[in-house]
Amino acid sequence: MLQSADLHRDVWRASDRAHATVATVPAGHAALSAWLPDEGWPLGQLIEILTDRPGCGELSLLVPAMLALSGKCPIVLLRPPLIPNMQAWQQWQIDLHRLWWIQPAGLHDAWWSAEQILRSQCAAALLCWADPIDARLLRRLHLSAQASDTLFVMFRPRDSASLFSPAVLRLELIADSAQGPSLRLLKSRGPKPAHDISLRGEPGSVSTMCTTDSSPSAETGARSNPQTVCDVPDRRSARAGLRAVERSQVV
Repeated sequence: MLQSADLHRDVWRASDRAHATVATVPAGHAALSAWLPDEGWPLGQLIEILTDRPGCGELSLLVPAMLALSGKCPIVLLRPPLIPNMQAWQQWQIDLHRLWWIQPAGLHDAWWSAEQILRSQCAAALLCWADPIDARLLRRLHLSAQASDTLFVMFRPRDSASLFSPAVLRLELIADSAQGPSLRLLKSRGPKPAHDISLRGEPGSVSTMCTTDSSPSAETGARSNPQTVCDVPDRRSARAGLRAVERSQVV
């Protein structure tokens, strides 16, 4: 009989609480850490966070990880559905000079940009909103991520839970629960918890942080720092934007 150690790193027994075979970054949330391999977010892997709407606090889940990764490589927001709230990012003490907002014109350019960012290994974290996306493209992005040490997170609608995904970790954020914000672990290495993971009282939890703002003042604040925004009307402009991200690593 095959032992767990004999299996490929992307194959695991559902009954095993195996340690991750990939690098991780601390999750920073005690309840979540208890259910993640090596108590952290896997790097170089596709992670999916499912929500019923954008701007419900999904980014605050990643604040401890982004702080741990905020060295010289930038954090890239790719095609966010709402304008990033720079005041929230400053409150999180994340260096805005290392925050890049790339807004492609359409989904195909977003998929292309994500693949180039992962292949070039120019970002510490890539947070991507590029749904709908089919399983073939997800697999392609997942393979590109595996050649990097990037924290790669795709935010997708809750109804994507029934669709196939190669993601090694899938979480559903339930922000409007009467018991407070919680996470449902849909897929991970090892067994799933019997109950949802409560985030009530966690530092930087979804109930206490504002992550997005669609007001004109927020847009003005975002665009006041030229390193924060990169509009991408087409693929040629995307290449220029990605070169700027790569150059920012050595600033």
